[in-house]
Amino acid sequence: MTAGTGVVPAQAGILTAEERAEVERLRKLALKVCLYLAAVALGTFFVGVVLLGKPREFVKITAEALIGACGSAVAALTSCLDRYANGFELEESGKKIPPASKEDEKKQTFNRRMARWFVFRPVLGVVVAPVFIWGIVYFVKDP
Repeated sequence: MTAGTGVVPAQAGILTAEERAEVERLRKLALKVCLYLAAVALGTFFVGVVLLGKPREFVKITAEALIGACGSAVAALTSCLDRYANGFELEESGKKIPPASKEDEKKQTFNRRMARWFVFRPVLGVVVAPVFIWGIVYFVKDP
């Protein structure tokens, strides 16, 4: 991608019009996923922090779940940005744009299949965080 332009140059062979269009769709999808994850992370963090100060148990569990969603959203955002920085993988052909060198061959790239995973990853935090906190409270009690 040419710096700052969002234009994908033809590298190591000429991209077809269909491949250029797919790369552009992936670029836009990556941006939408990143914005969504940033909004989820910020929103759940601030609401969770406010709710943590409330005394009722249900509110406390909700706050823990929201903080868990925040952590998962931040982890997904980091992964999404790393993949975006490494390039794209076209869905039909599996072709990587820009083409990977031998050293970069194993680096993960952004693709359409991963976008859904990134969008739903905060849901895992909603479930895992309260269970994790309950486990710590239960198993780390002073005798």
